Amino acid sequence: MFSSGLRSAIAHVRLFRPLKLYKTLALTFLILACLASPTLAQSPALKLEETIPLTSESPDPALQKALDQVALSRIELGELVGLVILVYKDGAPIYQGAAGWADREAQKPMFLEALFRLSSVSKAFTTMAAGALISRGQLELEAPLGQYLADFSPKNPDLKDPRAAQIAIKHLLTHQAGFNYTFSEKLGGPYHRLKIADGCASSKGVTLEENLKRLAQAPLLSQPGTKYVYSVASDVLGAVIAKAYGQSLPQAMEDLVLKPLGVKDTGFVAQDQEKLTTPYRDAKPYPKRMAEPEFFKSRGDRTLTLSPTRAANPEEFPSGGCGLVSSAPSVMKLLEAIGNEGGGIVDPKVMAIFYQDLIAPAQSSTGQGFGASWAVVTNPTAAKLAVSPGTLQWGGVYGHNWYVDRARGLSVAILTNTALKGLSGTTKNLVLEAIAKVYPVEGNRKNKK
Repeated sequence: MFSSGLRSAIAHVRLFRPLKLYKTLALTFLILACLASPTLAQSPALKLEETIPLTSESPDPALQKALDQVALSRIELGELVGLVILVYKDGAPIYQGAAGWADREAQKPMFLEALFRLSSVSKAFTTMAAGALISRGQLELEAPLGQYLADFSPKNPDLKDPRAAQIAIKHLLTHQAGFNYTFSEKLGGPYHRLKIADGCASSKGVTLEENLKRLAQAPLLSQPGTKYVYSVASDVLGAVIAKAYGQSLPQAMEDLVLKPLGVKDTGFVAQDQEKLTTPYRDAKPYPKRMAEPEFFKSRGDRTLTLSPTRAANPEEFPSGGCGLVSSAPSVMKLLEAIGNEGGGIVDPKVMAIFYQDLIAPAQSSTGQGFGASWAVVTNPTAAKLAVSPGTLQWGGVYGHNWYVDRARGLSVAILTNTALKGLSGTTKNLVLEAIAKVYPVEGNRKNKK
């Protein structure tokens, strides 16, 4: 918590600021846009006189002003509906802000403790649960997958080779096991034919065990350890964690990560559905409320499916790669543990491995490698990120990004309720650039955490 001497701001900014001469034109445009979109026409958030709610707190007026402006501008321009930004430095909060709406149609302002569908931010929690077991000697990075999942024998990528593929636990963390995601393959591919669930769409009653059986029938894309392909590997890792711990994945997550962190609002089902944010998707002129399910077209005939109701359905299987629900403060507790050599959850020697680019020398022009289910920034200039080399980062398709910059002692969590711009839009870069102006990247120093 901040001390009483730190200032708190509550701002209300007009959603539109048209010049007087153009007010009539702006009003006409807005009416036409609303008529063209029944969903938007019903949204009270699009009134000309509407305001954007914002609450923020910081010991640094310059940082507070800069991040407030970033949050308000992204909402005003129609990139986001709502977001929470948390920034910690050397273990203490230097900015906490919530802007926009948790539910635009209900005019419910965003708030710090709001719950979000984490999507791939879940992977960091799953990695730390695996790290906890490795630290206890209950899981081994080099051990074969079959040591923990004896009945799970994925097909060799060479279909003429009858032998099972030799996947190690480390390949699940680095996404080099040879698996795929359904939304990454063409329509009619093996994952589609076998109806393999990815943890983001509804599993339609399929259990984690049944999903693994289906996954084992799909040939691997490559020999384990030879190629990075973002995939359902974290879901398989979740099953391994459950087996190694001897409890369900939700119980293992609770005991290994959540309780040690002092987190009470995180789980595979929303703990308090009143706090669960309404999800939105990109649309013009403003994001629209997600349908159930919601489809996103990508390359060719590839389609990503999101099922917002999954977060409130206890019948869905616990997905270690996409299924957690949490708040920004709880995510920040995890990030602080990651940045602080495991925070007592994972042994520092294990974290030293997790901090590395584990797929090197398979470098790409993006300036980022990949480690323990998160990216490792190897070249900030090439990555176009205002962070230090070695920064860990990842995001989530529902609209999130996180960063752990150990060189500057910084942890940053940006959670939004808007896909896909919350993930891939301008918000993350603007936030990082605003922080860098106050805490320059050039000021790198040894980690003091």
